Amino acid sequence: MSGLSSPAPSSLKSHHLSIEYKHLLSHSPSGVYLLPSPATPGLFVGVIFLRRGLYQNGIYKFTLQVPPSYNERGSHPVVTFTTPLLSPLVSDRGVLDMPAAFPEWDPSRHYLITALTYVKKLFYIKSFSLGPAVGGDLLGSSAASLSLPGFANPDALELHATDPAGYAAAVKESVQASQEAVYANRGEGDFQFVKQGGGGEHDLFRAFLLKELERQEEGKEGGGKVGAEGVLGCVKMASAKKL
Repeated sequence: MSGLSSPAPSSLKSHHLSIEYKHLLSHSPSGVYLLPSPATPGLFVGVIFLRRGLYQNGIYKFTLQVPPSYNERGSHPVVTFTTPLLSPLVSDRGVLDMPAAFPEWDPSRHYLITALTYVKKLFYIKSFSLGPAVGGDLLGSSAASLSLPGFANPDALELHATDPAGYAAAVKESVQASQEAVYANRGEGDFQFVKQGGGGEHDLFRAFLLKELERQEEGKEGGGKVGAEGVLGCVKMASAKKL
């Protein structure tokens, strides 16, 4: 008599990852977008739009790769910024120091949304210093400062510590470069952006959409997200303005 066979471990991991992604669709941090790569299992492509802070108006693309051992302890996902980014927490190859925030990746507490929340918080940390690591997860701290025994980008850390004005100027250059780099599409699976010139309808729509996002985020309405009705309203306003 034959019994039901147990699902393969790889199938279970894929199922768990699919559940995480479905949850992410409605709970992603505002301004952060993630899509699965159609060609590479476990690879996601993402983009983050910054609307305030030192990196205001920056648009940074990144990839998120989950290892084959994902859903096991210590199986950190790997976030790599494909848009050049200046930060003490990002190496010169664009790799985000995930263990800095989560020394021990715990699948019972840490998910894709955890990694994306860290990606967003990265841009709002105001102070970096060498010293004992902050106890627990970085996301558990409300302070806009971070202390670690070492950083992924020592040069950025030194510039931040010795020349704050120079660091801010370098970040501003990074933001400006990111706005142009967003149109450099890497091919299949990447977020595709098309440059529109002359203040056309596309640019007006983008401006109205950003204003709507800021309005909702300031009023905590809709969690900083624009629903279908809001998007349609932005389209109508852009069309009317164009006419």
